[in-house]
Amino acid sequence: MKSLARIARIRSCRLGSTATSSATSSAEKATSSEKKKKDDWKTELLTILEAEHKQKKRVTWKQRVSQNAVADIVRFSLRDDIQSLVRLTENQLRTRFAPEILPICFMVLNKKFERILKKMDLIEAPASLSLFLGIADLWKSLKRNETNTTNLVTLLLMSNIRKWKDQRSFDKKSSKTIEDLFDSMQKKMVVHSVNTSDQALDVFLTPEDLKTIQKELDMMRKFYIPLGRRAETRRYSEDLGLVAPLQNNPEEYHGNPFQVEHMEKETYKSLFEEHLKVESTMWVQVKNTVGELEKGEVSGETLIDQWHWRKRIGDGLRKIDPNQTHPIVATCLELLPREKLIDTLYFSVVAACSQGQNLIGATQFQFDVIEPILKELGNAFKKEMGFDETAVWKRVFDVYIDYFLDPEVSRQHTHREWWSKACKTQNLAPDFQFQMGNMDVETRDQVCNVIINVLFDSCLFPLESRDGKLTWQRAFSYRAISIEEESKVSTDARLSLSRMLAINPKLMGMFDKHPFDSIVFSTENLPMTVPPRPWIDRGTGGPLYNSSQEIIRKMLEFKGVRLNDEMRQRIHSRSQARPVFDALNQLGSTPWVINEPMLDTLKMVFEKSGIQEEEPLLEKLGIPMRHDTFEIPDFIREFGKIKKEEVDVDKFRDYAKRKAQAIKARNPKASTKSVQSCRIVA
Repeated sequence: MKSLARIARIRSCRLGSTATSSATSSAEKATSSEKKKKDDWKTELLTILEAEHKQKKRVTWKQRVSQNAVADIVRFSLRDDIQSLVRLTENQLRTRFAPEILPICFMVLNKKFERILKKMDLIEAPASLSLFLGIADLWKSLKRNETNTTNLVTLLLMSNIRKWKDQRSFDKKSSKTIEDLFDSMQKKMVVHSVNTSDQALDVFLTPEDLKTIQKELDMMRKFYIPLGRRAETRRYSEDLGLVAPLQNNPEEYHGNPFQVEHMEKETYKSLFEEHLKVESTMWVQVKNTVGELEKGEVSGETLIDQWHWRKRIGDGLRKIDPNQTHPIVATCLELLPREKLIDTLYFSVVAACSQGQNLIGATQFQFDVIEPILKELGNAFKKEMGFDETAVWKRVFDVYIDYFLDPEVSRQHTHREWWSKACKTQNLAPDFQFQMGNMDVETRDQVCNVIINVLFDSCLFPLESRDGKLTWQRAFSYRAISIEEESKVSTDARLSLSRMLAINPKLMGMFDKHPFDSIVFSTENLPMTVPPRPWIDRGTGGPLYNSSQEIIRKMLEFKGVRLNDEMRQRIHSRSQARPVFDALNQLGSTPWVINEPMLDTLKMVFEKSGIQEEEPLLEKLGIPMRHDTFEIPDFIREFGKIKKEEVDVDKFRDYAKRKAQAIKARNPKASTKSVQSCRIVA
């Protein structure tokens, strides 16, 4: 009996342990499944972010490739290096990284053939035959899905090749080869000409070029009728409630809000012509109305002329050996007129000095130095290609300005829609813009290091030392500035270091006593005197006509984020976000009248910023005092003419602390005042 009872107890224990273990295992399974679910969404999110990051890297890399390709096209064209241009086109056809580059390559090759046709000796030259053979090889890589603009430009090129072939003297050895190659090129273009259109081009073609292309199309379409293309509508749907107020009847329309009284079309056209002249220049000199020069004193420009900055910059550029410097710097030295390059760099440093800021972001200064040089290279390329951009925009503006004169046009269209129609009259895409190839960060740093070192060594000013000797000091230098960042989470402030271009305080003190007659601004920072170019789909376009800008400004709070790329990544169709862009166009096109009496009052108040007694009044108005009104502790005034080692440690610490606090209080005020002064002047 005892043995039976023992067996029963063991079995019951086993059953209990089994139940316990099964309950435990089921609980563990539930916990693991919950944990797996938690991990699943994290893994999925990481996968999405990883894919987005790879996509952004690809887009950035393609942009860099496109920019470098345009820069290479300009360099090869100005050097007349045809073989390198053919190799570049071949590389673009093989890789297909930047399809928008192909029309530019073929257009440059077409211009080269046009020049060959002007002289008989060039037609017979071996170089023209070599160029034809190179283009024939490129033709083999053309595909049926080439862009519309590429097909049209290749048709134009083929027309000039036909003229060259017909004018060339007959040669048994080469003529048969030329005929066979040309026939194969023509057969390929018969297929490519299907459904091509001469509208919305990405490059500018003259009316004569379009007529030539049309003749080629007519020749190839003798037995083919192209199908009509369904044009993408740019109008809003009438069913959308958000934009219902825009669908106004003539009776409900209260007039054109963008129309200015007594402004005729001819007045707008003359203003637009002046505006294009301003855009074509890199720098604009605006009369300094807030700085007052004392009687008998010379201006800041005169001081700089006395110090021979322009001559020193020219001497510094001549010392650069093109064979031992960066290739892009060598290109600038070879292709740009030396005086033009000197003027561009000279105005870069004058702009930095005349605007009154002691510190300028190093990246911003690099951009201000290199951007005008790139624009000059772009202008030289346009001249080489015979492209008159001013004439093109005049014809477009002649149609677009009707929006601001005819109430019926503004009632039926948005700025974006009417701009598209104006561009269509010139067979241009609404976002057409010749953008000179920009530089990636690494290349820009390398190029700027060479050029800025020339500026640092050239821009010197005389300064009397303590012992009465006259020494020449550098006007510019780089400094690492610590910026205190506030945190909403922690009470401890975080310091971040920023690389800044520092202008010598002694030099800025001289410019305070000798104000500039004119303040130099970049043309991109000036207000518009004519209706701006509108923003179109995906936030491309305006406000300037010759160069494009980003629709979202770069913000310090998001300095590590490409805001415009993030915005465009979230736009899935061309029609998305149009109400936002249309609203910005309305805001930007609203005419404003300057209140001249108020402006005179502002100038008078700003002149009081150098008077210490006026500080209470200026503080209420939010106008900072001039930086020379801040009392900065001076070592000699505090301790006399002794060495730093002879000063008591505690006294020196107190002096250094007071000086740092005074400088910290002065610099933001001086920066704010210079920005406000520049706005009043502009």
